[in-house]
Order: sequence, then structure tokens, then C-alpha cells
Amino acid sequence: MAEPMRPGSAALGLVGDIGGTNARFALVALDQPLPRLLAPESRPTAKYNDLAEAAEAYLREQWYLGRPLTASIAVAGPVRHNAARLTNLHWCIEGGAFARRLGLAHASVINDYTALSLALPWFASADLACIGGPALRVDTATEDCRAVVGPGTGLGAGILHAVGGSMRPIASEAGHASFAPQDEEEIEICRVLLRRCGRVSNERILSGPGLQLLFETLGEIHGVAPEPRSAAQIVEAACRGDHPLSLRTAQRFCAILGAYAGDVALIAGARTGVYLAGGILPRMAGILAQGQFRARFENKAPLQHHMAGIPTPLVVHPYPGLLGAATHLWNAMQA
Repeated sequence: MAEPMRPGSAALGLVGDIGGTNARFALVALDQPLPRLLAPESRPTAKYNDLAEAAEAYLREQWYLGRPLTASIAVAGPVRHNAARLTNLHWCIEGGAFARRLGLAHASVINDYTALSLALPWFASADLACIGGPALRVDTATEDCRAVVGPGTGLGAGILHAVGGSMRPIASEAGHASFAPQDEEEIEICRVLLRRCGRVSNERILSGPGLQLLFETLGEIHGVAPEPRSAAQIVEAACRGDHPLSLRTAQRFCAILGAYAGDVALIAGARTGVYLAGGILPRMAGILAQGQFRARFENKAPLQHHMAGIPTPLVVHPYPGLLGAATHLWNAMQA
């Protein structure tokens, strides 16, 4: 739902989506009837000392659009009292201090998967790809509950619960719940990681750093000593099919993700769908669709038939967190 840049908006808001690796920003025209993004952009967090410095650099480049009046910033970490310390980044973010530095009337800090949850109703069909299971269907006449999970620098999870037409996002740190191995290889993976890490959470495996750790662990289990590879290199080699350990790692990653996403569906009561997000999955959509993801998602005896009816769409929108932050800002303006 991004639009070209345009001058002359009477009231602008700034939205941000801050992860461990990238800081994404956009402006929002607050006088529009729907939340739409203007000039969305991503830049590496490593270039900046803090959020305000990154946001000011972005706004200097968009000077001709005007200065924003308010802001909504989605961050990868727990939020308390409009402030957060990011889980996978050294930045500390406090809404009041950020607003003062940028001369804003107000700035809200929200969890990044609260933002993603808010974005779910706004995705067009082109923003989603079907990964097995039934087509996405939202029955607004009844109670609607959806969840979203996504591996990136960490592992995010969120819930959107709608009752009587009111959408209520629920922040979650479900990515830090404990990993539950399902077969002999996963038991061995868990055993190796317990020796290394002391505790094995789902995020320990289902994230960019986790993909690298899984690659090394599977190499150790199967007596292979591969050269170190980044998460991006593992995914690229797996998609090409020319590196057996990379392919095995990606396939196992998707199988574990399927089991985890199914657990989230059961815990949240997400009958309407579990959306798949994060920076990794769109790059491995083929392996996700063809592998064990969906089988492991549904393998929840005695509720296999229930699970088979839950869609698992993949989010391919380029800026879903910004869209969610824009929705949060837009909702506040409508209140």
C-alpha cells in the first residue's frame, strides 16, 4: 500500500519499523481516508547511534514533503510505558525523548508484532502468497482471531483479535518459548544446542542467527565441516540446490517453523489464519511451500482436521511493519 511521494500534505505523521538489522521509515498523510505510506525506505541500523539520528537522516532527505507532527515507531522488543530496549540492538527508545528531539507533538512506541498484527486486515491479495492449506477467508460476522509469526533478526509473534468490529492487537514474546523437538534429528539438535546455549528457545533456531546455528549444528551431527556461511548465503545455496547441507538446513528450518506456527495457532485460537512474515521467508518461499512446513503445521493430533482448515499466507508486502505503524497512527487520529 505504498504510494509515490507527493508534496503538500496538510498533516504528516512519521512511522518507523526498527529491527535488529534495519530501520525502516515512511511518512503518512493523516488527512487520508486510509493508512497509506509515503516515501518508504530502509537503512541499516549500524550506521546510526540511535533512533533519533536515523530518523533525522531520513527526514532530511524528505524535506520537501514537510515535517511530521507525530510519530508511531514499531520496535523489535517488549514495550513498557512507551519505551523499549531492543532485544537484538543496543538502542534504547523512549517515546517522549524521541518526540522532543524531533520537535514532535507526540511519539508512540509499539511492539513490532503489534504493528504487524494491525496491518493484517489491510493486506491486498498481491501482498500475500498461499503456503498450502485453504485460501484465506475472513468472516467479519463472527469472532475473528489471526496470528502472525516471523523469523528475522529474532523471532516475532503477534495476535489480532476482533470482536464486534473492534480490532485488538496483542503483543507477544512467543518466540522465546521453548523449542519442542519432534523427531530424532531434532532431539539431537536440541541436545547439541543445550550444551552450547543452556536453554533452547524457538528463536534460537528460527531467526537469521538461528539459521546459521542450525547449519553448524547439522554439520556437527552429520560429520560435515562446512565453511562458515551467513544466513543469506545458506538460503541462496538452498534455493539453488547446489549445497546439500544448506538445503537440509533450510528444509529443517521450515519444518520446525511449521510446528511452531501450529502451536501459535492453537494457543492463540487463530482460526482465521497464521500469517508468515519476517525478512527470511520470502527468499525461501519455494522451500517453504514444497517442504514439511504445512504437514508439521497440521500434525497436531487429535486436532489435525481443525488445523487443516487454518490458512498460512506468506506476507510479501515490502513494508508490513510500516503499514502496521501507520494503522496505529491512523487509528489514533480517528479516535
